[in-house]
Amino acid sequence: MKKNFFGFLLLALAVLLPFNVNAKEVSENLTLSEDVTDGIVVKSGSDVTLNLGGHNVSTDKGDTIVVEKDATLTITGNGKVTNNINNKTTLFNSGKTIIDGGIFERINNDSNSYYTIVNHGDMIVKSGTIRIENGNSSIIDNGNILDWSEGIASGAVNSSD
Repeated sequence: MKKNFFGFLLLALAVLLPFNVNAKEVSENLTLSEDVTDGIVVKSGSDVTLNLGGHNVSTDKGDTIVVEKDATLTITGNGKVTNNINNKTTLFNSGKTIIDGGIFERINNDSNSYYTIVNHGDMIVKSGTIRIENGNSSIIDNGNILDWSEGIASGAVNSSD
C-alpha cells in the first residue's frame, strides 16, 4: 500500500510541477545584463519587452522561453536563445510574441530533434535568425497566427540552405 501511494504521489508531483521550476519569471520589461541559464517564463497578463542585451538564454530543464496564454512578449537586441533538449524548444508561445532581434537556435542529432519555435498563439517575426543545426526537423510548429515580414530561417528539413 505504501509503495502505491508513494508512486502516485511522485506521479502527481511530476504532472503538477512545471519542468523548469527554476525559470526566471518575468512580468516587466527586462534588459539582460548577464546570461540566463534557467530559462524565462512570461506570466499570463504580462506585457514585457525582453532586450537580450548581447547575452544568451538557455536551460537544461525544459523550454527556454515560455510565453503563457494572455501574455505578450517582445524580444529585441542581440543575443542567442538556445535549447538542445529532446522535445523542447527555444520559444514556446501560447500568448503573443514579437521577435525583433536575436538568434534562436537548436542543435539536433538523431535522437534529439524538435522545432526551434512552437507557436500556439500569435507571432510576428520582424527580424532575427531562427535556425536548426543538423536540421532533421522543421524550424517552427505553427498552430495559430504567424506573420513573418523579415528575418532569416535556416537549417530546416525543407530549407534550401
